[in-house]
Amino acid sequence: MSEALLYPRLAVQGVKVILDDVASLSLDWTDRRLLVSKWTSHAATGGRRVSDEELSQLRSRIVELATGYGFPERQLRNLSPFDIELTKALFDEDLVAGPEAMNDEVWSFIAAVLVPDVVSWRFGATTERYRGGVRNALQRLWLRGASFRKGSGEDRWEIVESLSEDANLQILERPSLAGSPAVARAIGEEWLLLYRRPMGSALENVMRRTAITLRITNQVLYLASLDYTALRAEVAEHFRQAAGE
Repeated sequence: MSEALLYPRLAVQGVKVILDDVASLSLDWTDRRLLVSKWTSHAATGGRRVSDEELSQLRSRIVELATGYGFPERQLRNLSPFDIELTKALFDEDLVAGPEAMNDEVWSFIAAVLVPDVVSWRFGATTERYRGGVRNALQRLWLRGASFRKGSGEDRWEIVESLSEDANLQILERPSLAGSPAVARAIGEEWLLLYRRPMGSALENVMRRTAITLRITNQVLYLASLDYTALRAEVAEHFRQAAGE
């Protein structure tokens, strides 16, 4: 069994320091780390600390993927393909390993210290894209992979590839839905079935209505308590009603 890697964790105050110092974007990431050393920590036990070489490799891989889509110039208006490719790499290449990927402050460090130039290129200076959480530029992609990857077969990424940005938001930024991996997966599976039909932009309206009614239903029927067959049937019924079928 391989030893767990412990990644640096950056507190919210450290994110603010980086964002307030625009010049830090031109620094090497190790120099940016020095700027926020007092707000950086590691888990006390449970593995070994990731090395600078490993962090540099992580940065290089993310930059490499971004470069394929025009980084550091903003050449493309639609960067969803970049998001999808990075989502796949995070899992297929195990770029952020182990339970550390569940920690918001790990993603704060990656976004604000390791690759803030890539985050700026993708989203600008909006604080929430650097701070850990569901809106973090990279953590949001990890959450997509964790929620919607289907095993290890050739079709494992078809839900991730089909979901629009708005559809991801409707699921993963709603705690009552995203809090259960089974519920999120069931919604993704039903979305995929409708995606394969010629619905066009109407599908996103269907998703919005479905997300609303599911959240209301979840207040009286705890969706996560259903076995997966019953859960899929419940979610499918909400999609049908939202589509007017």
